[in-house]
Amino acid sequence: YGGLVVTSNNLDVPGATLTTWRGGNGAPTFSATAGSLYSRADGGTGSRLYVCSGSTTWAAVAGV
Repeated sequence: YGGLVVTSNNLDVPGATLTTWRGGNGAPTFSATAGSLYSRADGGTGSRLYVCSGSTTWAAVAGV
């Protein structure tokens, strides 16, 4: 699929400067590259999708 690398709960997008899209339960606490995404399986509205702004700083996307 165009170079996408999919592993358990992780999607690496080529050409996206090491950004990843992971999923799991609970709020993200791991370190990631700015622009990386995290899907929270056990989250409600406003805590389902997070965007990393660098290192371990994550912001939930409102309304999702």
